[in-house]
Amino acid sequence: MALPFVGVPSVAGAVSPVSPVSTGAPGSPGRMTRTEAKKQFKTAVDKLAEAVKLIPVYASQIAGLGRSEKMTIAYTDPSGQQRRYEIGRAEFREFVGQVVSELKRLPKLANDLYKTRRRVVKGAGFNAPQRFTQDIVRFFGQAEMGPIVTGQFRMKSTPTGEKRVPDAATLRPQEGTRLNQVLYFTQQQVAGNNNPLYGIISPGTLTPLFALHAYYAGMAIPGEAARLSASDLMRTDLAQVMRNAINADATKFKEKYPARAAEIDRTAAALTDSITSKARVNSKIPGVEGELFNPNYFPYAHFSKLNKAGRATGEGALSEAELANLGAQAAGVYGRMPQFTGLTPENAVIAVINAQQDAASLAGTYKNAQKAIIDRQRKAAERAAQRAAQAPAVPMAGLPGVGALPQVTGLPGFQGFPGTFAQTGLPTFTPR
Repeated sequence: MALPFVGVPSVAGAVSPVSPVSTGAPGSPGRMTRTEAKKQFKTAVDKLAEAVKLIPVYASQIAGLGRSEKMTIAYTDPSGQQRRYEIGRAEFREFVGQVVSELKRLPKLANDLYKTRRRVVKGAGFNAPQRFTQDIVRFFGQAEMGPIVTGQFRMKSTPTGEKRVPDAATLRPQEGTRLNQVLYFTQQQVAGNNNPLYGIISPGTLTPLFALHAYYAGMAIPGEAARLSASDLMRTDLAQVMRNAINADATKFKEKYPARAAEIDRTAAALTDSITSKARVNSKIPGVEGELFNPNYFPYAHFSKLNKAGRATGEGALSEAELANLGAQAAGVYGRMPQFTGLTPENAVIAVINAQQDAASLAGTYKNAQKAIIDRQRKAAERAAQRAAQAPAVPMAGLPGVGALPQVTGLPGFQGFPGTFAQTGLPTFTPR
C-alpha cells in the first residue's frame, strides 16, 4: 500500500497528519482558470514541503527500531475517520521513493500550469466584447487596411500549447474588396436590419487592425521601422482618442513622479499640439520611466494606449446586463447571413466577434508575407548595388572583343591627329 503524505509532528512529539494528497498535474490545463491553477500548484508544493520535513523525523525514529519493528502513526483521513498507519524500514523507503517521484513530476505540473495561465480564451479578457467610441468606429469604417483575405486555419505547436493560426499557403486576397466590408462593428445596418453589435468589438481585434493600417498607410518612419507616425486620417478621426491617451499617460506619470508634474504637463501639452502640427517632440522625460504617447514617434506597442483610450466609458460602456440581452438580438440578425450558421443567444455575440478577429488575422498574415517578400527584394537590390560599387574598374582594352584604343597626342600618350592638324596646328583667331 502506498504511504500517504502525512503531516509534521506536533511539538508534543505526536504526529498530526494531513489528508493524503497526489501532486500530479490536474486533468486538463485548458479547463482551469488562472486562480484554480495557482491554487493547485500551491497545494502541491505545500504537501511536498510537509513530506520533505517528515523524512528526517521518521529516519531518526526508525533508526532506534529493530529490523522487524514498526512505529504506529495515527491520523484523520479526509472523511473524518481515525486511521492508524504502521511504518518500518520498508515503508520508510517506500515513502522516500514516493516523495522523490512526486518531486520529479513537479516541473511538468509547473509547465502545465504555466500554459494554463498563459492561455487566451476567446470571449474573455482582451477578447471580451467592449463598446468603443464613435471616433474609433468611424475611423475603422474608412481606414485603409488592405483587401479581404480568404484562407484556412491550422493548429501550431508553441511552447505554451496548441495555437490556431492562419495557414499561409491557403491565403488569397479578394480583388476589389476592402477589409472594412467584414468589420461589422463599423456598420449600423447588417443584413437589412439595425446592427445590435454596432460599435461592439473586442480590444484584441483592434490591435491587428491598427497594425494593418500602419502598413498600408505607410506610417513607418524611414530608417526607424520600429517607430510610427500617425496617418492623416488618424489625426482627424482619432484626434480626441490620441489626446485622451496623452492625458492618461500624463496623469499616471504625475502620480508616480509628483516632483516632475510641471515638466510632464509641458510635454503633454506639446504632444497634444503635435497631433495637428506634426512637430517632433521628445516624449521621454528625464527621471521618468516610460514615455507619453507621441503621435509622431510611437512604437507599435503604443497602439494599446489608443485601444484603451477609445473605449466607451460611464453610461456608454457595455454592461453585463446589456451584453446578456444582445445575444438573442445578434442571433436573430446575423443568423440570416449565410456566413453564420448555428447561432444561438448564448454564442452569437462571440461568434460574430470571432469572425471579425479571424478576418483581421488572415489579412495580417497575408500582409506579413507580402512585406517579407518586399523586404527580401529590397535587401537583394541593396546587396547588388553594393557589389557593383565595390567592383574594380575594367580597362577598355580588357573587354572581350575590344582592342586597345588609339593613342592621342597632347594628352599623356597623345600621338597627334592624322592629317592637317597634326602638321599645322589649330588655326589662330585674331579679334577685330
